[in-house]
Amino acid sequence: MKKKRLIIIISIFVMIILICLGSFIYRSVTSISEIFRLNSKLQAEGYYMGQFEFKMLGCAYYLDKGHYITAFSKLNQIHKQLETKEGLIKVPKFTSKKEEFEFYIGLQNPKTGAFMDNSYPLFTYIGSTLNMIKHLESLSNDTGQPIKLKYPIKFLNQINSPEKLKPFLDDLSTIGFIASKLPRTPYVEIAELCYYNDFEHTNIT
Repeated sequence: MKKKRLIIIISIFVMIILICLGSFIYRSVTSISEIFRLNSKLQAEGYYMGQFEFKMLGCAYYLDKGHYITAFSKLNQIHKQLETKEGLIKVPKFTSKKEEFEFYIGLQNPKTGAFMDNSYPLFTYIGSTLNMIKHLESLSNDTGQPIKLKYPIKFLNQINSPEKLKPFLDDLSTIGFIASKLPRTPYVEIAELCYYNDFEHTNIT
């Protein structure tokens, strides 16, 4: 009798967990269209959203690699942040190109040197940082002010040798079923890594 009762209790407990997990995943999946809508809205309102596409690529990567809890947790975090605007930065009205330059160069992450949230996969740092460097180069040409980052681009140290780079590239080039159905995959960051010279010719690595 005790054994039967224990089985019933365990079954109920497992069922509750599955229901909660299913609800969590359902909310995450159904929030995706809302996430993109909020991103467009916040862009129009003048918020800095330069990391958004790379955060979503990071979520796609986690899904494709089977890290479902991480992926859905990240999606929920993104959704909450876009709803509350907590931690978002509103781009000020610049009075000069120099002021704009100082604003954007101040967005660098001191831990990694990337212009990206360091809680996301390494590959997401590449495109987001490259985009910012190109923008800073444009502003530098307008102002005559040389690009001097506040912090070194440390994240490149994680892939600065053949032994480190090969597993990184192998991981990104292995695309699963989920990634194969997406319009853009983490694989594109391999191509952007070819622009590594952009970090070198500006003397900021």
